[in-house]
Amino acid sequence: MKNSVFFSVFRSVASDRQLINLQHGIPRVIFLTDLSGVAPLIGSDTASARSWGFAKAKEIGLRLQRAEVYLVGTSSGRMRDAMEAFFLASEGDLVAWPEEMLGAFGPNPVSVQVFRGQVSYCENEFPMELRLSLDAEGQLTNSWLAVTIQERTSTPVRGSFVCEATQKCSLTSRDNGLGQLWSTSGPEAGNKLELSPALPLSGFRRLDAKLEGEELVGRIWDPAARLDCKENKTETAYRFRLTKSEGIPF
Repeated sequence: MKNSVFFSVFRSVASDRQLINLQHGIPRVIFLTDLSGVAPLIGSDTASARSWGFAKAKEIGLRLQRAEVYLVGTSSGRMRDAMEAFFLASEGDLVAWPEEMLGAFGPNPVSVQVFRGQVSYCENEFPMELRLSLDAEGQLTNSWLAVTIQERTSTPVRGSFVCEATQKCSLTSRDNGLGQLWSTSGPEAGNKLELSPALPLSGFRRLDAKLEGEELVGRIWDPAARLDCKENKTETAYRFRLTKSEGIPF
């Protein structure tokens, strides 16, 4: 019964496509649900728990529009692994668990910019979108990138955005995360690094870019990997060129 309650909560949210309206600002979602009935289903290790989360997200079809997610429910290490994967594949970023929610939410952003353009995957180019949401210290908060190949895949970006002069800025992600967020081992896997074309962004962990005027030019890369392209060509990064977009939220 508890298991069915868990699924019904998220299926109910998934069925309401108007629940999150980006015209009203960046979304923040709080879920209160009993997770105890799910615990026996998620496996005995991190990989099993994360695989369960990814699969369940695909089954339910929840789309949280790149929301910051707070979850109130029974906590455990494996359950957090499972729910981080579940929300990631549902376009949500699980940022706090019950014991962390003592009346404090993350700060609201002081600046939000949206960029749209193309990213190159070897010989091919695909649509890419990027939301840079910044706190007062220039740190990214609830920032995301999305690449659309057959369908759109959204990935949180953490790092900093530092400006030396007006409209001349540098974007640098943290050294882990990005594509590794999609690994069944998780982003803190250490020597279990997973780099594969089957992962979004091939599991690459780093992003850097320069903004001059309205144009943001950069790369998604990893010091441990290269891209094997056609005609024996090797690339070191996915390269993107984006332009600041006004009026259409992301």
